[in-house]
Amino acid sequence: MLNVLPNGKTVKLYGNSSRIYRRPFLEDWATLFKLLEEGKINPIIAGKFPILEAAKANELLESGQVIGNIVLLAPELL
Repeated sequence: MLNVLPNGKTVKLYGNSSRIYRRPFLEDWATLFKLLEEGKINPIIAGKFPILEAAKANELLESGQVIGNIVLLAPELL
């Protein structure tokens, strides 16, 4: 933990770019993919866009009209 905030507050980093606390993040991803594979979770996909249309996908996200996730696809997946 980092003790850099006022009033004794602390920060615990979490994520792929955090070298200190990366393991819990990777374990969570493994759990999510397992649940997805087993059909126990069903993410809502609002749209799929080629990665070259990322700007268009971002505009859609910023419009506030999206319910679910936007997926960017590599050319080999189209």
